[in-house]
Amino acid sequence: MDISIIIPVYNVEKFLLRCLDSIFNQQLSGSFEVIAVDDGSTDRSLEILKEYEIKESRLNVIAHQGNKKLSVARRTGMNASSGNFIMHVDADDWILPGSLELLLRKCKSSDADVIVFDYIREDSNGKQLLKANIKHELLTKDKLSVQKYFFDACVLKIVKRRLIENMIYGTIGMNSVEDLLYSTEILLRADSILLLNEVLYVYFVNQTSITQTVNLKTLLDNQIVVYSELQKILNTNSYKSDFKKRLFAQRENVIIFLLLRNHFSEKKYMASTDYLVNNLQQFYSPDDKSLLRLEQSAKNKYFCMIQYGLSVGIINILSLLLRKLVLIGKTRIVNSKRS
Repeated sequence: MDISIIIPVYNVEKFLLRCLDSIFNQQLSGSFEVIAVDDGSTDRSLEILKEYEIKESRLNVIAHQGNKKLSVARRTGMNASSGNFIMHVDADDWILPGSLELLLRKCKSSDADVIVFDYIREDSNGKQLLKANIKHELLTKDKLSVQKYFFDACVLKIVKRRLIENMIYGTIGMNSVEDLLYSTEILLRADSILLLNEVLYVYFVNQTSITQTVNLKTLLDNQIVVYSELQKILNTNSYKSDFKKRLFAQRENVIIFLLLRNHFSEKKYMASTDYLVNNLQQFYSPDDKSLLRLEQSAKNKYFCMIQYGLSVGIINILSLLLRKLVLIGKTRIVNSKRS
């Protein structure tokens, strides 16, 4: 078997056929299989999968008893796979025609352990935003030079089978940030990486997906778990010191954004932020500037705004404040109408 495609499925009955058709309509000179893992769906997703499985022998449907979360569903699929190369597709997304043939050809010609490719974002109105992250094709063994591409989704990569064996990823059920854990572990295990400047994947902005509907408290509480899992991955692999610095810098930016959201939230989660900052001390030294920035960002919204502005730019922070002002204005209008 050349390629195994893993699809975690949870309450995506509206989009599932589009995803499956985009894969099984591919023309491929080699062979592929699709492992679809239903993670306790309560809609017709499992029924749709079973109906599709009857007519398509290359589809293998696995059903979890209850919801075990996204990372575990992906790992279940990987454990059941037999392909020489592994890729992931989310059930509300789809791949573009010719993608599998191009990927298989590049896998064989480059002998890269990982291939990273580009994608398009599309919303429910069909509006597309091209994400041309990769400017030129590049085959490299320099992990630091490509690390930024491994802060992104696992669905934008195809990897050799040996990289997924006995992974730490997927031992804990997670619905958010699980992509980062997978991608980081894959990068540390890889010897060579190919950046492919081809758009092969369509990421659908589904506002009802499990990654889009995770509440702020869960996201805050989840950060310490993310750090703990990242540390496990780092402990079992060799890496340069700059690798961890960049990884933790990325996490710092994410946490500051979450803290900023919390400052402007109608329902602030002070206990969650205190718990998070206190537990981060096990990953930073007490005098580490990153830890000090996070502590002050949790306490002071103006300091947090400055840090967020420094990390993402003034335009983004102005956009965030504008959205907040618009929301406040709408709330006032609704309240005045009620009174």
